[in-house]
Amino acid sequence: MQRFVATSWDMQTFFSQWTASVVRSLKLKSLVLVVDETKLKARFGVLVVGVAYEGRCIPLA
Repeated sequence: MQRFVATSWDMQTFFSQWTASVVRSLKLKSLVLVVDETKLKARFGVLVVGVAYEGRCIPLA
């Protein structure tokens, strides 16, 4: 785990490959995207995009 966390990742490459892998594996005719913003204290917000699948959300970015 420490090695994984210590590794420098190219986030654009990682998420584009992750997204392509998720979409391919689901084999759906259409996708429903879920967008969620969570506020962290007063100054920060985290925006997550995912695909809805069987009552859950698989994060894409």
